[in-house]
Formats: sequence, C-alpha cells, structure tokens
Amino acid sequence: MVELDSRFPSQWPFGILKTAQWIFSFVVLICLWCSSFTWAGTGLVYFTAWTSFLMGLFSWLAHLFGLQRKTLQVGGAFFFIPFALIDFVYSVVLFALYALSTLLCVYFMFKGFGYAANISLSYAFAAIFCVLSGGTCGFLALLLFRASENKPINLRSIFVEGTTTAQFDPAAGTTTTTGVQRPVA
Repeated sequence: MVELDSRFPSQWPFGILKTAQWIFSFVVLICLWCSSFTWAGTGLVYFTAWTSFLMGLFSWLAHLFGLQRKTLQVGGAFFFIPFALIDFVYSVVLFALYALSTLLCVYFMFKGFGYAANISLSYAFAAIFCVLSGGTCGFLALLLFRASENKPINLRSIFVEGTTTAQFDPAAGTTTTTGVQRPVA
C-alpha cells in the first residue's frame, strides 16, 4: 500500500531540494512565457526547464508517496526502482544544461536591451531562476554522490528519505541508514 509522507517536502536537505527543483523549473518556464519575444536559442532553455520540471515532479511525487523504498512485484518477479540513481543521473545532466541555459539567458538579456523592456526583464529573471534550479540539481547530485560513498554505482541500492539516505539490502529485506543527520544550529 502507498502511504503519504507529508513531511517530505519540508525536510532538509533532500525534501527541500527536490521541492525546489521542480518549483524553480516551473518559474523559469513562467519567465520565458512572459517574454514578448523568444530568441532562436531559447529552445534549449525550454527543453532544460521542461525536463527538469517533469523529472523533478515525477521523482518528488514518488518520494512523497514513499515509492522509493518499495519493492514492486510484477507477476512472479520482484524489482526495486533505484530513484537515487535516476535522481543522480538527471541532476548531473541538468546541472550542465542549466549552466548553458543561464549563459543563454544572460546573453539574451543583454541582446534584449535594444527592444522592449519586457524581453530583458523576463530573461533576467529566467537567468536568476536557471542559476537557482541548476544549483539545486548540482547540490542534490553532490549529496547523492557523497551518500554513495563516492561510488555512483552504489546508488542502485540507496533510497532517499527527507533528511537522510538509507541502504537497501534486497537479500535480507532490511535497510540501514547511511546518511548522517546534521544538528540544526
């Protein structure tokens, strides 16, 4: 049965980072939609923001409903979806894409100074939120890399809780906490 983890979105670091990932991506899309003109390279920014929004929202919903720690059964076969590995891969790729998208938005912002103020302003806000969204992707990838003991292939058996990560042992059917909770100052 699926249980709702209502505390996940407010737990630091993973819950807040995963929530910020899809919210900042959606704000980038809103900023681009508010522009009265789109430049030729804006397609990469749209692609990056849409990909980040959809992947982030899907992963966030999976963590919200606790699917990251479930072993699923189809027929007679059991399988575990490694959401930590999926999150790591797409966060690394999106971090690089957001770096390019930020540069494009800054370029389009300066290029838009000769036109309506709406163009420069919307690309300036898009650049700010590209930096924020790319930062959440990069920081999440860094935290997952550290949780895997610096071996990303170990992410196949790790699942993310709101504040920590835990190791799943499929043979024993048990979990052990690998992340360390940091005291809040």
